[in-house]
Amino acid sequence: MTTIRENIFRVTLSEIGNPIDRGFFEMSDGGQVLMDAADIRYIKEAKEGGYEPVFFISRTHALGNDFVVVGRQWKA
Repeated sequence: MTTIRENIFRVTLSEIGNPIDRGFFEMSDGGQVLMDAADIRYIKEAKEGGYEPVFFISRTHALGNDFVVVGRQWKA
């Protein structure tokens, strides 16, 4: 996990694991990230295109200080 700003972090799929359905997923650093159906679809499309899915996540107090996806990017 790379810090982009105070509460924005960049993570790769390898740091999240291999989510196959929406919900909370454990990250390699011990935190949890909430992913929705659009995030799962993005993972599938990126992999099919030969790209590594990259996510920008942020901690949120509304989810008990867990992470939520705030952006996505394809990495060649």
